[in-house]
Amino acid sequence: MKRILIAVAILLSIPILLFGAIVLFAGVWITIKGVDVPPPDTYDLVPKRVQVSDDENAYTYFVAAMNALDLPADSDRLYDILDGTVQDDEFVRDIIAKNAESLELIERGLVCRTCQAPEVAGIEDTAPYAGELRGIVRIMALRAMCQRHKGEYAKSANSCIQLLRFGVMLRDNAECLVDYLVGTAVLETGLEQSRQLAYDPGPTADQLAGLPEQLDRLLPFGNGLVRALKAEFQLTTNAIDDIHAGKFHSDDPGCAGPKCFLPHFCRRIPTYILQPNKTNLMFADYFRGAIKNAPHCYADMNLHDAESIMDERKLSRFANMVRPNVVGRTLYSLFLSSIDAVLAAKCRAECSVQATRLIFACRAYEKHTGELPDSLDALVPKFIDRVPTDPFDGKPFRYSREKCIVYSVATDLKDSGGSTKHPYYEAESGPHRKHWYGEDFVFAIK
Repeated sequence: MKRILIAVAILLSIPILLFGAIVLFAGVWITIKGVDVPPPDTYDLVPKRVQVSDDENAYTYFVAAMNALDLPADSDRLYDILDGTVQDDEFVRDIIAKNAESLELIERGLVCRTCQAPEVAGIEDTAPYAGELRGIVRIMALRAMCQRHKGEYAKSANSCIQLLRFGVMLRDNAECLVDYLVGTAVLETGLEQSRQLAYDPGPTADQLAGLPEQLDRLLPFGNGLVRALKAEFQLTTNAIDDIHAGKFHSDDPGCAGPKCFLPHFCRRIPTYILQPNKTNLMFADYFRGAIKNAPHCYADMNLHDAESIMDERKLSRFANMVRPNVVGRTLYSLFLSSIDAVLAAKCRAECSVQATRLIFACRAYEKHTGELPDSLDALVPKFIDRVPTDPFDGKPFRYSREKCIVYSVATDLKDSGGSTKHPYYEAESGPHRKHWYGEDFVFAIK
């Protein structure tokens, strides 16, 4: 009987010992794998900032202009008027008059050589004045439109130049990618008003003097994007370090920024789950690659897919969850597509500039000869120095005299003959607005 009890005890102890060994092995494995790498050297990803006094800083005047902004209760009406769906000249004149001070402050800022916005150091730093900025850009566009309708073409051209200058300052001095995209959006508003001025048969070359030259100075977009990428990397790494340190919690009353999903008991994320240095190293390598992509056309960019980089296809979902640095890898994979989208947006913005330059050249050629050119080569060198390349495939920009359009092949890199059809729907996107919704990026010449 005693032997039987001993045998039973041994049998029962075996799984306990195995379980203990497994726990011990897992603990050792987690300890080893949970060790983070040393902090990476990212000095090359630090954006340069300059010291400038408030009275010489364009940002000072821009903020003052947005503080003085007087928007109507129905601010969407501004967009409807710009879109052409509503016409109300009295409303437009009243809005421009009420915001004369804001417009004057913007003009004072535009003569400054530097636009230095406050540094965006963490995810708790929100972009200030987003709504006011959108409002003042619409008012500037309305002023250009109103002047054009009144036949004041030289004033309208100057208003377009101010819009373009405003966008360039915001684009080239961005403190994060959002700021960069805001700058390109302001530029697009200025380009749209410039194109509308080119479509108008009334203005002479003298009345448009300065606008084509301003368009030439808008390129390239890559320099501003490089700065924005560096600033975004700093913002990203700061956020990763803050998350690992447990700065953001759902029950943290002292958290000034957005509340995080982290539970109250997780004051600091274990290094095994989030390795901040290793994650920052992954982001640093990727941002360096994005910076190399910035000057290139879309076809020559080395864009990445999150799955191919992380090699997640070979692993089960459970295996991914138990691997070290699961939070860091997840954040990294989610971030990749957004950066690739910004690179595509940069090409779209360059495309809009090149198309606007060509529209002005074609219209000047038509006024000089009475007809549109047979090809874009006919514009060189009198009306344009050279035929610009398509920012997507690097080949000469496309042109159709029959359709009166210039166009780009867009992200699919296929020449669809200037098709404005949506690649997944039958509806036409229209050549004047939402150019990027079609199979090609199409811009009407007149």
